[in-house]
Amino acid sequence: TATCGVGFYKDFSDCTGAGTADQGKCTACSATCTAGQYVDQSACDGTQTSNGYVCVECSATCGAGQYVDKSLCTGSGTSNQGQCTSCSATCTVGNFIDLSLCTGSGTSNQGQCTACSAGCSAGQYIDQSACDGTGSSNGWVCAACGTALTCTAGQYQDLAPCTGSTNADVSACVACTATCGVGFYKDFSDCTGAGTADQGKCTACSA
Repeated sequence: TATCGVGFYKDFSDCTGAGTADQGKCTACSATCTAGQYVDQSACDGTQTSNGYVCVECSATCGAGQYVDKSLCTGSGTSNQGQCTSCSATCTVGNFIDLSLCTGSGTSNQGQCTACSAGCSAGQYIDQSACDGTGSSNGWVCAACGTALTCTAGQYQDLAPCTGSTNADVSACVACTATCGVGFYKDFSDCTGAGTADQGKCTACSA
């Protein structure tokens, strides 16, 4: 027999059956755990007959954008010190912090820098102002060209330079034109400044 306290187990290994004395003894529970684990002592309360210490992986229930951080789990601790840590990355202008690989189940920081991108069409430009390296989503957006133009009568808004690939609004106010022959005059009455095409035309003179 053996009456043991917490942290010990009843060790009957010396009780071979050949002895003439009670050789039951109390032996300290032990476990050699590695980084990322902790020593679970719950099954070593003095009543067991075997070493109750076990190594358990540290854990945490994390959400998207986080990972299970085991940095505090050195292998010598006696409690679960796994924690949720937000994924991160240090990105430069033109990139965003991509957290798509951080599902909450990983055990390392998988935040990465991904280049911003946009598929813009004719008449638009790529607005890069919201892609400064600190955001966590693609900050490039397609913006309409010409919204800041104030064209006057006799002009039109030329959006042709806005092919969808420029990173600035390169539209401009351009004077309407017309190449007329004898008996005609250059008529710019339809060029109000609000149109996006050259509406200059030749109109026959009359009296």
